[in-house]
Amino acid sequence: MHPLNKHSYLQSRTEGINPRILNRSIDLARDQPTIDGCDFDPGYNRLTSQTPSIPSEHLDVTRRPLAFGRWALPKLMRELHHEDNQIVLQSVTSLTDLLHDPEKVYQALKLKIPDRLADLLSHELPEIRERVCITLIILAGVADGRAAIVQNKLLLDNLAKLMDDQQSGLRFKAAMLLEMLSRSWFAGDFLVDAGFIKLILNRIYQENGEIRVIYLETLISLMYAEGKDQALTLGAFDLFVACLEDEAEPVVAKAADCLLMLTSTRSAKDIAFDKQILKRLTKLLYHDNSEIYTSVASAIMFCTVKSEAKIQAKQLPKLLERLIILTNHWKSQSTQLFCMKSSNQPTHFYN
Repeated sequence: MHPLNKHSYLQSRTEGINPRILNRSIDLARDQPTIDGCDFDPGYNRLTSQTPSIPSEHLDVTRRPLAFGRWALPKLMRELHHEDNQIVLQSVTSLTDLLHDPEKVYQALKLKIPDRLADLLSHELPEIRERVCITLIILAGVADGRAAIVQNKLLLDNLAKLMDDQQSGLRFKAAMLLEMLSRSWFAGDFLVDAGFIKLILNRIYQENGEIRVIYLETLISLMYAEGKDQALTLGAFDLFVACLEDEAEPVVAKAADCLLMLTSTRSAKDIAFDKQILKRLTKLLYHDNSEIYTSVASAIMFCTVKSEAKIQAKQLPKLLERLIILTNHWKSQSTQLFCMKSSNQPTHFYN
């Protein structure tokens, strides 16, 4: 790191001499031209480095020193609630690094470290809240970790508050944590009972594209568990249909997947028929994005189960034409399967 002043050592030893005179005198003694802006009147500040000067190469100021062997996690667990916020941040960072080892994950669960992290989700420093979210995402990568997280009411309450955080980065991490938790049907039932379907539905259109996609993926998992009826009661069907008009293509594809899960119920099939959702899905079936028309074909597959919906599909000739074309889409077996099931109508409907 460069000092602020040129020849700072000599200037500190000769305080009575003007620094610019001292600098020019040294240049004359060395037979060097004076080209530094600090030598002129008025002087300019020198450029200083923002990189901290760490004399020891093996020292990492962003992490805490680790104890040996099985004492590493207990030491970090005690430091999670230290009075110094810097030590807390370093402890959570070191804990995140250790938990990439599955054996350490189960040791952390045995020590009930998720319970120790619960109140840190509402910490005053956003850096600590973000790092705690990352740690919980790693813990949620195993089934026992998901179970330990969703069974902690304080943790779920703080996670719900984090969804409304002012910083978009923290909301993104909270959405990733919810999506990771929802991958298990056991944890998904806890999230449904805790009211996260309503929270997600209220937040979808207030977020940007990336967070919106993650929330839609979370809803797919929650509706795969026990959340279909609750989502339908909260008006999820209209929200998913509105997302089909979104400019972001990943949002459109995930919204079609959500309609697939929702229309697997009889009530949603009736709503889809009454609102003639097949007309909107037919337009999206002609989209260039393979992910979109594959997801749309899967939604059409459930929307055309009832006989009256099949008659409605017969009145849309472009729908059947496109389904037949996509049936020969040999590059995607999922697309072929969904299109064959969607177009599996009685013979007189084609005539």
